[in-house]
Parts: sequence; C-alpha cells; structure tokens
Amino acid sequence: MVLSKPEMVDVTHCNSLRLTSTARAIRSIDSVETLDNAIDEAFALDMPIAVLGEGTNSIFPNHIEGMILKCEISGLEFVQSSDTTVRATVGAGLNWNDFVRQCVDQGLWGVENLALIPGSVGAAPVQNIGAYGVEVSSVIHSVIVFDIHTRTVKEISAERCGFGYRESRFKHEWRQKYFIIQVVFELSKVASPVLSYAGLDALQGEVGLTSKRVADEVSDIRSQKLPQPSILPNVGSYFKNPIVSSEHAARLVADYPSVPHWNMSEGVKFAAGWLIERCGLKGEPLEGGITPYAKQALVLTNPKGACYDQLVASERWIIAEVASKFGVELEREPQLVSPFAISTSH
Repeated sequence: MVLSKPEMVDVTHCNSLRLTSTARAIRSIDSVETLDNAIDEAFALDMPIAVLGEGTNSIFPNHIEGMILKCEISGLEFVQSSDTTVRATVGAGLNWNDFVRQCVDQGLWGVENLALIPGSVGAAPVQNIGAYGVEVSSVIHSVIVFDIHTRTVKEISAERCGFGYRESRFKHEWRQKYFIIQVVFELSKVASPVLSYAGLDALQGEVGLTSKRVADEVSDIRSQKLPQPSILPNVGSYFKNPIVSSEHAARLVADYPSVPHWNMSEGVKFAAGWLIERCGLKGEPLEGGITPYAKQALVLTNPKGACYDQLVASERWIIAEVASKFGVELEREPQLVSPFAISTSH
C-alpha cells in the first residue's frame, strides 16, 4: 500500500510564543513503540521529522515541512541510591515543574532553584536549563535516548553530554540523532541550599529551611518578574546572557558601573535584559507587535500573533541596537524547529 502525505495541520498552539505555523503532520509519542511506529510512517512517506517537547523553548517557522514528533512519555520512579542520595528516573514528557514539585514534596534537594521553569523534563538537558545559581547538569546522572537511525535505546552518562552554559551535545551534533525518552537525576537527602542570587539571599540562616521553601520562593520571584505563556505568549529568556572577555568587561563596568555581571571561568557574564533595557527597548512594540516584556526585557512577548518573519526582524533590531551601544553580540537562546531526514528504516 502506498501512503499519501497528510494535509497540513495548524501547529500554532504547539509553541508557547504562539507564532502562526503549520506542519505536514504531528504525532504524539508516549512510548518507544509509538516512537518507532511514527518513524516508520515518516520514512515510508519520505517525510523529515522534528522532535518537540512542550514548545516552550522552540521557535516555529511559518511552515514545518515534516512530521512533528511530540514527546509525551510519562513516568517517575524514585530509588534510594545511597544513604544520602536518591535517583529519579523521569519520563521525558513529564512537565518540568511537576517533577520539581514532587522532588521537594519528598524533601529532596537539587532542583528547587529551577522551580517554575516552563517545559518538559526531556528538554532540560538539551538546553542545560539554569536559574538562580544552579544548572540542571549538576544533578543529571544520565540521559536515556532512542537512536533514531539505529532504532536502539542507549544510556548516556552526564559526563558525555558536553554540558555548558545553556549548551549540550543534544543541541548540536546529537540533535538529529537522539530522541530523549528518560532523564535520570541524582538528588540529595541532605540540605544543600544555593542562596547566593538576589531574592534568595534573604533565606540564608533561616532555621529549618526546606527545599520546598526555596522552590516556593523561586516560584514567587519568577511569577512577579515573568509572564505566564498561557496569558502572554513567550518562550522565557529569548537571549543568552552574553559572556565577554575580562578586558571588554572592564571597559563596560567602567562605563556602566551599575551593570549586573558575574565572573565565570570563561569570562564575565552580563545581564542581557539590562543591556536591552538600556537601549530603550523595554516594553516597546517592534515588528508585528513583538515586545520586550515591560518587567523583564530579556523576555520577548507576542501579544498580537506575529509570525516568524516578524519575530526575526525584531530579534535582529535588538541585536543590532545592543551591539551598537555596548559592543556585545546577543545570541538567541530558544531553538528553531527544523526537520531532518531519517537515514534508515526497519
């Protein structure tokens, strides 16, 4: 039987920035079996595929000429791995904040600073999500993946994932190779709060401090600063906080003493939102109504249903303005959804 390519489907609802977009097809993936079947179907139709979680860190082009494989693999298992640690094996489709809440409800430490970050568990290692002084790579034990081309399941240690600031090998050379099905975390039963960032430092010295208390505080701070995608479409932080050389940093701090910055092993990191705000762009509508959020300029919002082309025009304008004023090149953080071909079938 010869399969015919399905008609286009509207996938605007699949991305939290609500960029108007269509795709050739979309399939829900809730197990290795449904993943295998979807890849078979795409191969038979000679249709490329694109992997998607909750779409909270994804940029959708006007049309996706391929089949979207939307990860909805659930499941969560806690197993004590030592006297002081617990290992959690989590389905990649589980909502990230739901996972954080289950951890802190059990008194476990390690992910409390990452509360209320939108998206799925499977997307966390791709982006190496981070907030308030913690990166998820610090608690990842391994990532369990399905090799799209060999149709085999593998477990990859955290050491092999190439984690860096908002980086991993899943974002680059493994992007067209692996479908993440589970993530394994190593969490602590012993209190180990990270409270160095503004807003959390007030918790230092608090008697009986729990991971749940930290997660609640982080959630309150994020709720006050960042818009909910369901109310005001956005993908969270749109640009990476740029890291510049020590020499460049010294010049910036001399010219702008109040600029927020942090010393890193590879240079000095600056707050991209502050740079955008100082260019007079905070709260200012750009192409198609794309607007740097009035409370946090690092977040680009889409209140009027702009399309990809309008977003890119706004992005380029912001990058050019920051580069002109500060000599700093901003880089987009969310990833563009781009289908890729499957090399083999069963």
